[in-house]
Amino acid sequence: MRRRHSSHPPETSQAEPPKRLARLWLVTLLVSALGCGATTGNGAGAHLPAAVTTQNARADTAFALDVLRRVSAGQTNVCLSPFNLRLTLLMAHGGARGDTAREMAAVLRAADQPPLDRPAVAALRRLRQASAADGQVLALANRLWGMHGVAFHDDFLALQRDAYGAPLERIDFGDAAAVGVINGWIAEQTGGLIRDLLKPGSLSPSTPLVLTGAVYFKALWAEPFSMQQTVATPFFASGGRRPMVHMMSNTVSGARYAELDGVQVLELPYRGGETSMVIALPRAPDGLAALEARMTPALVEQWQQALRAQEVSVMLPRFRLDSRFSLADALQAMGMATAFDPARADFSGMSVDRMFIAQVVHGAFVEVDESGTEAAAATAVVAGYGMPPPIPTVHATHPFLFFIRHPPTGAILFMGRITDPCADDPTVCPNQT
Repeated sequence: MRRRHSSHPPETSQAEPPKRLARLWLVTLLVSALGCGATTGNGAGAHLPAAVTTQNARADTAFALDVLRRVSAGQTNVCLSPFNLRLTLLMAHGGARGDTAREMAAVLRAADQPPLDRPAVAALRRLRQASAADGQVLALANRLWGMHGVAFHDDFLALQRDAYGAPLERIDFGDAAAVGVINGWIAEQTGGLIRDLLKPGSLSPSTPLVLTGAVYFKALWAEPFSMQQTVATPFFASGGRRPMVHMMSNTVSGARYAELDGVQVLELPYRGGETSMVIALPRAPDGLAALEARMTPALVEQWQQALRAQEVSVMLPRFRLDSRFSLADALQAMGMATAFDPARADFSGMSVDRMFIAQVVHGAFVEVDESGTEAAAATAVVAGYGMPPPIPTVHATHPFLFFIRHPPTGAILFMGRITDPCADDPTVCPNQT
């Protein structure tokens, strides 16, 4: 990655001038193993039931499109990892109960109510097995960071450890160095690509728990692009701009291709056949907005089913994206508002202490060049202490009944009704004679 550009002219170029690439959330579809396509060959995940793989793929895609619409407004380029974000939120969902759990399940398209989303966990295990494919690195890591002295339920910790591979590490959030410790762990798990995800001051002594997830991906193209065929080429960018970009060229014999309703769909495999990048390119140079408006999980599935092996002449720009998001507002708008409400959130499956989600931050990085792709993402779900239930108010300012009881026997020793406290003895009332 990060190789120097060559100014040599291309040997051949039969492709039409490049148009706008579909917004690069499609790079988050780049890993077929993330649930957007069938595995090939005798992959380690061949034993997974097709229904489980399909169910998780549809959930990931529906969640991805929903998030994309929330974060794309006003942005030029966007990259994110729906898989990483959804999985980290599912870890939190494992401790949610009541309305909090129901709303999170709806937004995350969880197949099961807490504590466990089985298709997502099956996909996670499948991905861990795929991580050593030919020349490919696919590393996933999850961890809980718990404040010293905060008690968590044993079954919640067991779920995080056994299902998500997320052990608990104790930390003092009152120490300013805690942010650096967690950021350091994230940087280490993402090959140094995601740094300083948490901002200074984002944690405090009132932080009981932080849930983190990280993914790092690096793979070589099955058919690399030649550096000698990369040339400066105008790109039809939004707003009428025509920037010159480093445009890679290749004729890929092992590609898969389809065209449906004015959209060219191209799948480029990485070495080993376990993973791939999918590009969705509208025929119309200004067709991206219309494409995004009609994107649905069913359409993505239709693309996948239509793809056929075919030799394709490809022109693709080098690019490097680095996106950061604070997603609390977006997730609440998507329907999981209760989880962020200190007074109403119910995470009693985590701890006896009342907690709510204070922050959700996500960062993603994607770089594509002639040799392949390097990408990473991380999510941090920061919890805060919830508010105690409101204290009931009983103001007897109107008629009422009273009972004097002996609870051990249930005997009602005295009882009565009050409609006017001053009627029987005016002296109990001020200004009464």
